[in-house]
Amino acid sequence: MTCKNCGFLVEQGSDVCPNCGSKIDNTQNNYVNTNNVSSNENNAQTTNNYINNNLNQTNLDTNTKIYDDENKKSTSKKNNKNKLLIIVAIIVLALVIPLCVFLGIKFADKEDENLNINNKTLTLDKVSFKYNDSKWKLEKDETDKKTLTNKESTIYFKYNFSKDYYTIDTYIDLMKESYKKEGYNISENMQDITINNVLWKKVEYEKDDNKYIELIYVKDYIIYRFIYTSPSKTFDSSLKNIEEIYNTLEYDDEEDRIDAENAKRKLIGEWQWEGQGYIVIDDTHMYVYRDSSKDENNVVYGTYKLDSKIPTYSSGYADGLYIVMTIDKYYEDGIELNNYKEFTYSFTVTPDGKYSLENESTHSIGYATKVE
Repeated sequence: MTCKNCGFLVEQGSDVCPNCGSKIDNTQNNYVNTNNVSSNENNAQTTNNYINNNLNQTNLDTNTKIYDDENKKSTSKKNNKNKLLIIVAIIVLALVIPLCVFLGIKFADKEDENLNINNKTLTLDKVSFKYNDSKWKLEKDETDKKTLTNKESTIYFKYNFSKDYYTIDTYIDLMKESYKKEGYNISENMQDITINNVLWKKVEYEKDDNKYIELIYVKDYIIYRFIYTSPSKTFDSSLKNIEEIYNTLEYDDEEDRIDAENAKRKLIGEWQWEGQGYIVIDDTHMYVYRDSSKDENNVVYGTYKLDSKIPTYSSGYADGLYIVMTIDKYYEDGIELNNYKEFTYSFTVTPDGKYSLENESTHSIGYATKVE
């Protein structure tokens, strides 16, 4: 049974509550049966469990609703962000695609232009260049001259043999003198231009209402000339295109190299020149003495170049060898002379297998026999 005052559980028959000290009434009506209390406690526990379950379910539902609301908000934000990204991407594509197309066309045009420049090769003897045959028309295609035209512009591509010019400086000096006599206003500012490992001379001049650019290359006695001309009013605007063309100039020197090696093997040594003197040729220099005594008071010497062919005044080569000496010193009886800058000696093979040696500059001639 329980104490009516404090509700403490006390043993049956107790007179005083051990908890609060109140007097216990042992009559039937003054206590509560523990079985009933236990039953009531069970009922209360069940009720509490029910309430707690309902509260938990309510909390769960509330939390679920909050989560769902938050999830909906997050999904909405993501959807809005995705929409914004899509709009930005569309705008970027709208700007980038036309730009790419434009640049692609420009690049393609440039590629086509480059291809066009290189689509045709014009060759003259051992020199060639490339040009665009959709822009330039080949008007003349001769052995020693090619002519291209483009509206008001013209390219002349020429070559010729001459025994009067060997070094490029000699030719340039004579060319300037000749042009001035013809009324050309020629620039004194001569430029050296190396194109594909070959040194060209570039000169500009004008006459009347036309301007000219001329590139010159002298190889032994062969003179190559690339000449561009157009009216003065359009000259400057076309320079870039002309530079692209003449920068493709190329000289094929493989045959020259082989010819020079063959000639050197045959010519290096000492030669008795009948009636004219005595010749000594080493790897770099040539000496022409008055006689076999090799008197240094009567000698002309200098560096040289040679080939296994002899150029002629027509179109081609004669059989034989030739050697061109750039004079360093020239003495006669101990007196230094400055009459010549160079001498050319041609070694022509005669029918009997001998060499006929001629100084092309002084026309001295006689048989040459190699001294063993």
